[in-house]
Amino acid sequence: MTVRLSIHPFLIHTGFKSALMIRSNKVVIYITILLLSMTVRQASLQAQNKITASDSSRTALYPFGIRQLDAALDFIEAHHLAMGSVAVAQNGKLLYQRTLALPAAVHEKGLPAAQLQGIKHGQKSRISSFVYTTGSITKMFTAVMILQLVQEGALKLDTKLSAYYPGIPQADSVTIEMLLRHRSGLPDYTVDKIESLDLDSLFSSVDYDYASLQTNLGWLVQPIAGPEQRKEATLHLIEQGKAHFKPNTAFEYNNSGYWLLAGIIEKCTGRSYSDNIKTRITSKLGLRHTLTAEALLQKSGRGGSLKTRSSYYYCDGWQLARDLYLPNVRGAGDILSTPEDLLQFMQGLYQGKLVAQKTLDKMADFYDADSSQPSQFGMGLERAIWQENTLAVGHSGDTYFNHGVVLYFPKTGLSICCLLNGLSPLFAGRPPF
Repeated sequence: MTVRLSIHPFLIHTGFKSALMIRSNKVVIYITILLLSMTVRQASLQAQNKITASDSSRTALYPFGIRQLDAALDFIEAHHLAMGSVAVAQNGKLLYQRTLALPAAVHEKGLPAAQLQGIKHGQKSRISSFVYTTGSITKMFTAVMILQLVQEGALKLDTKLSAYYPGIPQADSVTIEMLLRHRSGLPDYTVDKIESLDLDSLFSSVDYDYASLQTNLGWLVQPIAGPEQRKEATLHLIEQGKAHFKPNTAFEYNNSGYWLLAGIIEKCTGRSYSDNIKTRITSKLGLRHTLTAEALLQKSGRGGSLKTRSSYYYCDGWQLARDLYLPNVRGAGDILSTPEDLLQFMQGLYQGKLVAQKTLDKMADFYDADSSQPSQFGMGLERAIWQENTLAVGHSGDTYFNHGVVLYFPKTGLSICCLLNGLSPLFAGRPPF
């Protein structure tokens, strides 16, 4: 369903239908912003006779392109279609950044002024302490750390899941690579219906209402009483679930697999997933605003300055929403970041700062052994085909109310990121629930 795309002629002019973001028909704004970023840049340079249509070597967004991109985002902001931030970079240089403001009516409900501020391109941000929920973009980080361990000889791609989690259904037939490629057939604890739990289960010990557990939503938005108890409870759900299919016979997107991969990282290193994120990725790349939700909770307890952007949905005005309790989705959707940091992550990944080129080639291998057609996913990377069959790699991410995507174009070094903490159903083409 296409909704309101005639509201701004420039949105139509970009020709968004020529791009294919395979997993993300969820949020039209992704496609709009990404195509605007590319099309405007090329059009502005060509208009000034700076490049030909085939020349992608320059790193620039000319004033004409910036004005056009600003105009489209001004429209989105003024009509309350979305809130969040977008950034564009090429070869490590930030070309464009924009944060959409909240309407004044939200401020009247008592929210901090810093939550409301919009930052236009070229303005200095005074709210750099705010980070966004990234959802499944987290999976790239988890995959990178697993493949670092493979490089170090601590793991093999054919290592069986049973070596670490023998109680999981079909664990003796599931490999690390199957988990990375979403071909494990495991139960998915975030979406599968919880049909039965023993009365003496871990959930009953933390005062959960049994009826609310039937929907998953009832517990995913709530904290369990501590990290170790949370791990045990989640593992219990996966162990008690039903396998979806025989391992490596099909593809099915699966959050349980990446939750387990995070656990394997901890078991291999003897350190928490959060600590591994810091030492293996963020410290190496200088990412000052990227961390796990668990790490942010610890920083907040010690008076840390970073804060998560609140979540919203639009219904007769912007309303605060209760989203996932992110530590419940460790390794699959719990990382907090900013568009600028995520662009830097993609640049570092493709510059060889995190894994060797041979390993990166495996991550970006989108062909399954049983198919001659490329899959949507490699090992922790998602693919999108752009105009003129241009390949982009990265990952999209969604929680109940937060939506995001980061893409990198290997041929040009261009990278684009959009993180949203609020979306109008008029722009998404569906209700926000």
